[in-house]
Amino acid sequence: MIKSLLLNQLLASGRVPLGHPFERLADDDLILPAVDYFLSLADVPGHAEKLKEYLERAAVAPMTNEASRQWASICAEIGATRLLGHELGLPIVAFERASPRATGKKTCGIVVEIASTDRYCEVKRNSKEESQLLPEALVDALENLQIPYDTTAGVLQRDYDCSDLPALLDAIKRHVANSPSSRVPAPYQDSRVEVIFHVRQGTDSLMQQFDPVMLEEVCSFLVESGRVGRDGKPMIPMVEQAKQKAADYLLCRIPVWSGSYDLDKVATTCLAATRKIRRTYTSADPRLAALVGVVLFERYDTFVVVNNEAVDAGPRIES
Repeated sequence: MIKSLLLNQLLASGRVPLGHPFERLADDDLILPAVDYFLSLADVPGHAEKLKEYLERAAVAPMTNEASRQWASICAEIGATRLLGHELGLPIVAFERASPRATGKKTCGIVVEIASTDRYCEVKRNSKEESQLLPEALVDALENLQIPYDTTAGVLQRDYDCSDLPALLDAIKRHVANSPSSRVPAPYQDSRVEVIFHVRQGTDSLMQQFDPVMLEEVCSFLVESGRVGRDGKPMIPMVEQAKQKAADYLLCRIPVWSGSYDLDKVATTCLAATRKIRRTYTSADPRLAALVGVVLFERYDTFVVVNNEAVDAGPRIES
């Protein structure tokens, strides 16, 4: 049993759908302390509705990777909650509330208090990597394919729904069977997936491959307009999306690859930021407009704050 009283109580309540990621959390899962912290906020306005949303959003969908994307989004929000409340020590005032400056019914995910001032925070994440994960049904099928090789697989068709999974598996097995027995088969590839074969190292092993997010993509994702998605539709930068909700702060989870870039590099390169103290930067980038600032985080305990020095907006987050 997971060593988390609050999570165990939730699991015992019968409210958690069968197969939900909450059921699979281990004691060493990096998100578990953030889940614990979120569950401890039951008295905060909007918490019950937020928990209900989390339980519904990550419902099992094994034929696509939508459940994985939803879980990654939930982890970003839960991680941001702990970052604000525990790491930065800011009181969590409410969940999903509209900023006083908002038009329509748009809400911000988290409201915190800084020096007796409510700050409305919107949480976003880069989803490129999660969108490349294999659907669970495909993972299970490849792990049980009964071929004498370990495999590395990646989806080329990101919205692959496994509707033709039996045909795909037959094609992979024929590819292996028709390859010379004296060497490892060449990679299998069609419009849906690519599968690379390796000499078996013991038990069956499946690894997933994907294109990681590069620094220039992070900058584009954060602040650059004119981006077009894989579906050909315009994409709105995360800073702009936060501004549309009249948020004070954008909290954005950034996937970081060691040796390629870090959060400090993202702050200085993407937002033209200058370090002020410790993990706090300032920036006069005009694209921040009326935002008080941006909090970039990899995990809830790995983050930097970029405050907008071009606006006089009162109390700010500093660390």
